[in-house]
Amino acid sequence: MIHHDSKLDVNQLLETAEEFVRAGDYLEAHARARQVQDELGDGTEESQRVARTLRRYGVLVEAWHAQNAARSAVYVARERRAIGADEHEPTERVTAWSQAAAWLRRRTGPAHRATPPRPAVPG
Repeated sequence: MIHHDSKLDVNQLLETAEEFVRAGDYLEAHARARQVQDELGDGTEESQRVARTLRRYGVLVEAWHAQNAARSAVYVARERRAIGADEHEPTERVTAWSQAAAWLRRRTGPAHRATPPRPAVPG
């Protein structure tokens, strides 16, 4: 449990979340920051800081999902070409990810895109 007056606890917990960001594990970083937010509650200066951190991590998670969807689309297109199928027909899964990514972009807006996405892994 976080003590509401302890900035040290919040700083330590957010630093742990930031370590996951540096390691490329955006989902875990977001989950840890969400846990800090849940324990802090609303209305404090620290909770506002955690909310900003969560928005930043949310953008990273969105970018990560978009990259995964793009890789999946490339894989599906390659496999469809290999079996001689029409490569332009999207699969239901790829379409769902594209729709989810578009919804997240609309929800978060352009103001939260200051953090660049993680570079794509070649291959």
